[in-house]
Amino acid sequence: MPTGAKSERSDRMGALVAAAVAAWATIAAVVLLLFVIPGIWFNGPLFLPFVASVILPAVVFGFVFASIVTAIIGWPALFLAESLKLTRWWHATLIGGASGLLVGAIPVFTTKSPQAFPLTMAFMLVCVVAGAPAGLAAWNVRWREKRVA
Repeated sequence: MPTGAKSERSDRMGALVAAAVAAWATIAAVVLLLFVIPGIWFNGPLFLPFVASVILPAVVFGFVFASIVTAIIGWPALFLAESLKLTRWWHATLIGGASGLLVGAIPVFTTKSPQAFPLTMAFMLVCVVAGAPAGLAAWNVRWREKRVA
């Protein structure tokens, strides 16, 4: 196993990739549970074109969104957690949830329309729910790397 700064950087990249995949999988599961299953249940096959044209592209875009947000928010959060010696699994879960809260709060505080408030609050909830397993996945990768080394 290589040592030094290059190894540490690849460990962090692996943790961020795992976090992005975990956040995307959570977003995809939430979309499936909240939109696809009830839509098909109540509308039958009439809902399938909506799934193919709107929901599937949204899930694919969710991976791009999760990757970008993980790179922008997760990288500093990982450095902050390591510098503060927050190394437990529940630290990582709380930091991931707090990062999701930070991301989800942006549209809540920037949207001027009161009619959009419930939608932005739902987005914030999804971000928190996606951030927690993302933090846990990043911790898991870092923990395994430290154990193997």
